[in-house]
Amino acid sequence: MVKIIIQDLSFRYRSAPVLQGLSFNVGKGKVFGLLGPNGSGKSTLIKCINQILRPQGRVVMDGNEIHRMHISDVARRIGYVPQSETMGMSMTVYDAVLMGRRVHMGWRPAKRDLGIVDRVLHDMKIENLAMEDLWELSGGQRQKVFIARALAQEPEVLLLDEPTSSLDLKHQLDTMETVRSLVSRSGISVVMAIHDINLAARYADTVAMIRKGSIYGIGSPRVLFTPQTVRDVYGVEATFLYDTTGNPVIVPVRGVEEGA
Repeated sequence: MVKIIIQDLSFRYRSAPVLQGLSFNVGKGKVFGLLGPNGSGKSTLIKCINQILRPQGRVVMDGNEIHRMHISDVARRIGYVPQSETMGMSMTVYDAVLMGRRVHMGWRPAKRDLGIVDRVLHDMKIENLAMEDLWELSGGQRQKVFIARALAQEPEVLLLDEPTSSLDLKHQLDTMETVRSLVSRSGISVVMAIHDINLAARYADTVAMIRKGSIYGIGSPRVLFTPQTVRDVYGVEATFLYDTTGNPVIVPVRGVEEGA
């Protein structure tokens, strides 16, 4: 079942084109990975899906064009975690996650709202940080709080922009395992821009490789990731190994000079 349809999407900043003619579908209950080198347009695409930027083309969710929906309806249905957030006012981790319930609750949180916050803190393994000041945490810890806040919205679609960029290896795996478990348990759809091609190979159902604002290829990581596609998209020669489940493990060997 298709959750999101992207049709002929393009976007430019002033005179500079960033995305050109992108079309793909995101399945319900699936993890869709966006990969490509820096400047390829991954973060811009996430913002186009989330109504932050207004692209040409169409973004349709469950038959409704997102850019014709009221912003409050979008907020109830789509959770978004940006790459980074600027420092705001002092607040506890618990209050920061509770903010994810604002689109659903009135002036005061109900028992259900508090229960959801407790569950999300547990799922993200940060309940021990609940009373800590958000801005006194490490960057990696804050990133997990921001993901928890988005999950507290109970969104139908979760947009993650480089969700593991500031996490160490253990917390990268913890975070991706949590996202994968959530998808299996609740049927949420996840679209994530991600640098780590090996995490994408392990956790994404489908990936789109983006090069210079256009889609180079779309498919399952096991099929799409090859030495040739890694060379074409990233300009890197790589060796491929395979784990016990058959997922590729990509080991970069050296960069390729342009035109080689």
